[in-house]
Amino acid sequence: MLELVSTAVALGAEFLKEREGRPERVSAHEFRDWMERVAFPELLSRADSSLETLISMKASSAEQLGRIESKLNEIHQLVAGSTSQNMWQSLATLDRQILEAIFRDVESGKHEIVDDEEMARRLGVTLAALRSSVEFLDERGLLQCHAYIGEKFSISSVHTGVLLAWSAIEPDRLQSAMNDIAATLCDGDGHRFADLAEHASISPLLVDALIGNWAEQGLMDQQHYDGGVDHALVYNVTQNFIRSVRQNAS
Repeated sequence: MLELVSTAVALGAEFLKEREGRPERVSAHEFRDWMERVAFPELLSRADSSLETLISMKASSAEQLGRIESKLNEIHQLVAGSTSQNMWQSLATLDRQILEAIFRDVESGKHEIVDDEEMARRLGVTLAALRSSVEFLDERGLLQCHAYIGEKFSISSVHTGVLLAWSAIEPDRLQSAMNDIAATLCDGDGHRFADLAEHASISPLLVDALIGNWAEQGLMDQQHYDGGVDHALVYNVTQNFIRSVRQNAS
C-alpha cells in the first residue's frame, strides 16, 4: 500500500513537471485522461508486488506496527489537545467567562441551573450581552440554554463545555484526573461516580463530565439514578479503552 502511494505521488509529480512550463492551466479532463493512460496501468502493474510487501511486513513486523499505532495515538492526543486550546482561544472573552463560571460551579459540586440575572451579576454584564453569548455557546453545544416565557432564560452545564474550560484553565489537573480515573476503570467492572471522585480528589460532577465524554465515544456505559450523580454507575468498559490506557502507561 505504501509502495503504491509512493508510486502514485511520484507519477503525479512527473505529470506536473512535464506541464509546468506551459502557459495554460491544466484541465481536469487532461488530468483524468493522463490517469487512465499512464497512472492506473502503472499502479496495476505493481499491485502484486505491493501486496506481497504488505503481507510480509504484517507477518514480520507486528511489533513495529504496534509501536506505530501507539505513536499515532499519542499524536492524536496532542492534536486533540491543540484543537481544544484553539477552540478556547477562538471564543470571545465573555464566552470564556461564562464557561469558566459554569466550570467553577461544577468543580465545587454545584449542579444548579443558573438564572440569567444571577449570571449577569456575577460577570458584570448586561442581560442582552449575556443572552447573545449564551445562545452562541448553546448553538456550539458548550452549554444548555433554557428559555422561558418572555425574555427570561437560565443556563446549565454540558460535559463538552465543562471539559473545554477545564482543559484551558487547569490542564495538568485534568490530565491527572483522567489518568487516575482511567486506571481505576481498568480494574474490575462497575464503579460508582462518588468512589471515582474520591479517588481522583475531584467533584462527582467533574467525574460525570469525563465519563459522559467517554461514554459518548462508545468506550463504556453509564447509568444515572434518582439519588443524584454520586450514585451514578459506569460499567461495560471496553477492551479498546483498557488497552489504550495500558499502552500509554507503559
